[in-house]
Amino acid sequence: MLNDALKVWTFDRGVGPDIAARVALEQLEVPDLEVVLVSTRGDVITVQVVEGALSDAGDVLYVAGRGLYELVRSEAWPPATAEGAPRVLLTLKAWPSA
Repeated sequence: MLNDALKVWTFDRGVGPDIAARVALEQLEVPDLEVVLVSTRGDVITVQVVEGALSDAGDVLYVAGRGLYELVRSEAWPPATAEGAPRVLLTLKAWPSA
């Protein structure tokens, strides 16, 4: 499961978790990102963006099969190849926090 691409939808923080889940589960909107899971630690995950871009760092993200998260950290790494795009890692924490 760590190498499978996951779809991600972004939402304003004011959206209810039930609405975000419905939009994602029923795919009422096109996903904003595709990511690959890099690591998990409790309620924190790290993902690498493989398609799309995060437009607002204040948004919450619904990760398919995992639930709703807030952005804790974003890191841009140099491209793996000369013609490639920068690699972006996102550290996400389950939201809302318990």
